[in-house]
Amino acid sequence: MAWPSGETRVCKISIDHSSVAGSLSNFPALLTAADLPDELLEGTYGRSDGGDIRFATDLAGNNPIHFEVVAGTFAQNANPSLATAEIWVGIPTADTGSNGDVYIAYGNPSLTAPAANDATFGSQGVWANYLGVWHFATVSGSPSMADSTANNVSWTNNNGATAAAGQIDGAVEFDGSSQYLSQTALNLTSGYDWSLWIQSPTAAGGSGANWVMSAASSASVGFCWNHPQSTFSQAIYQQDSSGNYYPAKITSSLSTNTEYLVSGTWDGSTLTVWLNGSSEATASVSSITAATGIATLAAVPGPANLLGCIIDELRFSAVPLSANWKATEYNNQSNPAAFWTVGTPQNIGDTTASFSAAGTATSAMHGASTFAGHFAATGTATSAMHGASTFAGHFAATGTATSAMTGASTAAASFAAEGVATSNVRSPSTNDFGTGLFAYV
Repeated sequence: MAWPSGETRVCKISIDHSSVAGSLSNFPALLTAADLPDELLEGTYGRSDGGDIRFATDLAGNNPIHFEVVAGTFAQNANPSLATAEIWVGIPTADTGSNGDVYIAYGNPSLTAPAANDATFGSQGVWANYLGVWHFATVSGSPSMADSTANNVSWTNNNGATAAAGQIDGAVEFDGSSQYLSQTALNLTSGYDWSLWIQSPTAAGGSGANWVMSAASSASVGFCWNHPQSTFSQAIYQQDSSGNYYPAKITSSLSTNTEYLVSGTWDGSTLTVWLNGSSEATASVSSITAATGIATLAAVPGPANLLGCIIDELRFSAVPLSANWKATEYNNQSNPAAFWTVGTPQNIGDTTASFSAAGTATSAMHGASTFAGHFAATGTATSAMHGASTFAGHFAATGTATSAMTGASTAAASFAAEGVATSNVRSPSTNDFGTGLFAYV
């Protein structure tokens, strides 16, 4: 398999392996506008709705991966810094070594977004291991209640909870007096994992009664922002099959109006609360009162004990996630711009050369440029091509060397420098010679 027919551009997006805590499989990773090539964001290439975007783990597109362009978040702008995007890619393997990089293709105006259940690219494949995923993106001025998984479990927005800016993109904001979300399809009967981003103007850890989340009519699984019992204040909890409640309390201080990634896991024996990717506390719990019936967000069923807050990126999984997963998830979502490095876009199929650098080397191509030779640097070397330039020879530098071609230029010879050398070939010039220690036109 290769990229879909008609795609014209491809760009490598490299993962920061130091931000990956360990080997992870099928990891949903966030990309924002800061992680995408400017030419896509500014509209030089690509559909305005991002429908032509596709992802793979290789340059030729032979290994496609699932992805989700969150509805309502992709917007191009002539000034790329003002463009927006929330995209999730399902990385087959991410680790601290060589795995995790992705390639994005685009440029076919006739290509539309794949169906959510598409076997090759469909967004549901990103969330195959989840019970529910809600991004709460702002669509037509309101927070979306749509579930990104194949389960299609939507929340009911009671009393008009509003759209707000969240940690990632859009989020849902509650007034603390009447607004909350509810649903009846969430069932936690064995091991589970949940996570959400939250900020609140209400101080946490007090003796009031404010619930962030209750996963059942009986409130057998939940998260309290404040609670009359101090052990349950600023804590997650679970009820065992005998009716006893066990809290796992966040020990760090939580500031008002500050974003936090909070999550809870239960593996059948241990309940763990996580804050910003790190374990805060655990509790031994050997059983569970099945969390069924009405689940609520920013309240407990009733509703009662409401909390004024902003919540973003809520997830539930039937599989407890590892410490490495939690740490990497926080690194990615808290600072996606540092998690990725955007490469240089190129025409699909243009590059047939090798590129290597034992020192520092940079190669850039724009327009209909073709690079069919070899570029190597043991020192510092830069090659740039614009327009319809063609470089079909050999470029090497053991010192410092720069080569630039613009317009319809052609360079078919070798360029070598052991000292400092500069070559500029401009339209409609042709450089078809140059051998030896130092040669340029």
